[in-house]
Amino acid sequence: MQKVTYWGVSSIDGYAKEQYLSPVVLDGYWEQKEHFYLDEFSREKKVAVNQVFFRDLEFDIGGFLYLGESSVSDPKSQPKALVIVAVGYNTNLKNTWKRVKVSV
Repeated sequence: MQKVTYWGVSSIDGYAKEQYLSPVVLDGYWEQKEHFYLDEFSREKKVAVNQVFFRDLEFDIGGFLYLGESSVSDPKSQPKALVIVAVGYNTNLKNTWKRVKVSV
């Protein structure tokens, strides 16, 4: 198990800036992989994919995840915090873990 910090989106202020909930430190598994694909010109491209596995949690698109513990109130000021761009709730075979994909 690893410690992962999550910031959910609470609201958007009058200046169209996101406001975030207080950070929550969770137990989960963080996995980083590199995938290779061919672009339209048959050139090989590499993309890093981060996936995080948790138990029974819901996440906001636009929220942030950080590998480790953090107490900063604004996730954009936390180096290496990643914005959640997609949420895919795939479970494992025992139906005990959900997977969330985040950007790099």
